[in-house]
Amino acid sequence: VILPETVLPIFQDQLDPRAWDAWRGVAARGNMTIAMGVPLHDRVNGRDRYTNSVMGFDGNTPVEHLVAGSTAMRYDKRHLVPWGEYVPPGFHWFVNMLNIPLGDFDRGAQRQTPFAVGGQHIAFNICYEDLFGPDLLPALLPGPNGEPGATILVNVSNLGWFGDSWALRQHLQIGRLRTMETARPMLTSTNTGITAAIDAKGRVAAQLAPLQAGVLPVSVQGMTGLTPYARFGDKIALALVGLALIGAFGSSRKTRRG
Repeated sequence: VILPETVLPIFQDQLDPRAWDAWRGVAARGNMTIAMGVPLHDRVNGRDRYTNSVMGFDGNTPVEHLVAGSTAMRYDKRHLVPWGEYVPPGFHWFVNMLNIPLGDFDRGAQRQTPFAVGGQHIAFNICYEDLFGPDLLPALLPGPNGEPGATILVNVSNLGWFGDSWALRQHLQIGRLRTMETARPMLTSTNTGITAAIDAKGRVAAQLAPLQAGVLPVSVQGMTGLTPYARFGDKIALALVGLALIGAFGSSRKTRRG
């Protein structure tokens, strides 16, 4: 069960542990794994750390792990939004001068372990991270100790900012492009739209209407193997552009000499 970005609008340790116990009970009764978008707060090496994250749990997850945000299944957003999630370098003085309560989220690691659920390995990305194809590739590759790469991609988003605009449709098209590049299916879970299932060839298998509450029950076939893009990213395209520029430069020199 996949719930959207920031479906919990407060940090996980601000929620009453009894509420987390209730969530755990839901997972236990349904024999399910739940993944939800949650802003997380924890302490690392004596400092507070804040992340825009996805946390996964089931009926056996200890409540203490949920309160601490230390579940085994966790993804921290890596590509943060300027001003919305972090203050760009050199502008903290401006924020301090205006006394705006705007802090910085911490970035997630480049490669984070996909969630192992039902024999599949699920790699999450949050909001507009799926706009950046190269950012999704590390999760597809084996981990440093030989851990499997992702077989399914999932995007969770809070798109309430965009209202009923073309941004909702455009975001779905972005997800379709990522599936074609990686040959991986993608699920999108959003609060306002468009929640959908996209197959590994970029086809929308099912979707919910935007701005309407609903549940999208789907079956998803995970995929393995690496496409050329998954192996090399933008390097092939950049190399072709470089060759084209070299060819154009050489042609222009010949023209001037003639």
